[in-house]
Amino acid sequence: MAKSFSEGTNDIATASNQISHPTFARDKFHINQTNNTIMNFPSELKYTKDHEWIRVEGDTAFVGITDYAQQELGEIVFADIATEGETLAKDEAFGSVEAVKTVSDLLMPVAGEVLEVNP
Repeated sequence: MAKSFSEGTNDIATASNQISHPTFARDKFHINQTNNTIMNFPSELKYTKDHEWIRVEGDTAFVGITDYAQQELGEIVFADIATEGETLAKDEAFGSVEAVKTVSDLLMPVAGEVLEVNP
């Protein structure tokens, strides 16, 4: 589940101050002590406290949810992202993920225009 959007003129500069890597982000893997699974933390991603990630390539960014969020949600049955073509503020909901027992909002890690959503 990744999407791309273009950055506003100054958003990318402030994004680096607003989104930080977890302390173990330089490591390739982290073992989840709860269920002994291995989670991957690629170094090119930045993470939010709400378990979204962002990868910036030039003036385009790709956004998704972390392995941890996917494991905590359990079986994901539906993703609703109907914001393609819209310009959204940082922390604004751009969609939701429905799992068997819960629905979780997906929040924008930076302000920008949603250019494309994975089918």
